[in-house]
Amino acid sequence: RSQGKLKMQRATNSTSFEKVLQKLDKLYEDMGGLRQEIISLQKMHAPPPAPPPPPPVLPKLPMKTSLGFKALEKFLEDKNNFEYMVSYLKKCKNPTPEEKANGMLSALFSLKFADFYNYSKTSTGKRAFVGTRAEKAVRRAAEESFRGHEPKKYMVPLRKWFRNVRGNLKKQEKAKKPKKARAS
Repeated sequence: RSQGKLKMQRATNSTSFEKVLQKLDKLYEDMGGLRQEIISLQKMHAPPPAPPPPPPVLPKLPMKTSLGFKALEKFLEDKNNFEYMVSYLKKCKNPTPEEKANGMLSALFSLKFADFYNYSKTSTGKRAFVGTRAEKAVRRAAEESFRGHEPKKYMVPLRKWFRNVRGNLKKQEKAKKPKKARAS
């Protein structure tokens, strides 16, 4: 008798155990579905992502005074501003290093103000552009624009631009004079 009772008890226990397992599996599936619903609700009701910060405001360009140059140097102290200036200078879409140098430096300097600068050496009444943050930004923009070229290819036009400033300034002033004044 006790063996029959034991068998019956075991059979009842195993069916009870199977029922519990089935219920646990069902609960597990339901929890998975609930988890997916919670995740989708969180996504749906999540606050929108923060907008990217506005780009920095460049100092007034082209620079016309030493105060403008100081403001630009101060602006370029911040790494993000420096990177923004490099990308701004790279936007000068000119195919040759000469045109690119002309575009970048003309974007930075008015010709009258550039006449107070040499690229690398100071002289009477002139300051050196080399070593300034602005020069580093221009050089980096040139490097990134002409990857794979040797530095001489894009550095020579930068130096040449400063050498030609006085002649370009004279051409500009001559072009501004009325035709009658030029004829006399």
